Amino acid sequence: MSKVIIIVYKPNGEAYDVEVPLEISADQLITALHQGLRLGGGRPRAVHTTNPIAYLCGERSLASFGLRDGTSLFFYEG
Repeated sequence: MSKVIIIVYKPNGEAYDVEVPLEISADQLITALHQGLRLGGGRPRAVHTTNPIAYLCGERSLASFGLRDGTSLFFYEG
């Protein structure tokens, strides 16, 4: 099953709608988005979300964080 998640790269305000499978890990998502969106700097180890409020990191599946349609992920430089 896949869910639509809004991805926000905060420094420049760009936002992307991305459909991702909930079975992948937080680390897999972070790596894929970092490469796919061509974010500069080092790969972040974690990102935070709203709706639900969570701090995504590690090998836990996205489903275990309770992500759902409309969840916003925030990337920061640094």
